[in-house]
Amino acid sequence: MMGRLVTVVRGLYERFRQLIHEAAKFGVVGIVGVLITNGGYALLHTKFGMGPVSATTIATIIATAVSYVANRYWSFRHRERTSVAREGTIFFVLNGIGLLIQDAVVAFNFYILGYGHNKAAECAIDGAWGAAGGSGWRPPALAPAASPGAAHTHLR
Repeated sequence: MMGRLVTVVRGLYERFRQLIHEAAKFGVVGIVGVLITNGGYALLHTKFGMGPVSATTIATIIATAVSYVANRYWSFRHRERTSVAREGTIFFVLNGIGLLIQDAVVAFNFYILGYGHNKAAECAIDGAWGAAGGSGWRPPALAPAASPGAAHTHLR
């Protein structure tokens, strides 16, 4: 029984070895990105007195650049790829959208709620936004119109 399990696990590892290694490297790059963002924010905001949104923006841009280079030339260096210009544009546009959401959360948390830079509050707001977006919820102005005669609409 145990020998069969070891054989199955070994076979799965051999089959997915490249993917496992890429995922591990991708995770390391992600952790480094979080450390750069949080450390950069702490340094810029507390040490140099920058505003919370400016500090977050600069730290995130630096972390994004490091993550792009690390993922391209370390995590996925052996993958077939398109041009650097195309990949970079897609990567930085998507990260720019994420940065805008992050800046909105930081500004809301700091200026509206008055929590200062409370990571727990920001994670809760980000989580709520992500859950709402992921579940198909849209603000009423952006929600698709209900079909005529429908008693209620369902989340998509």
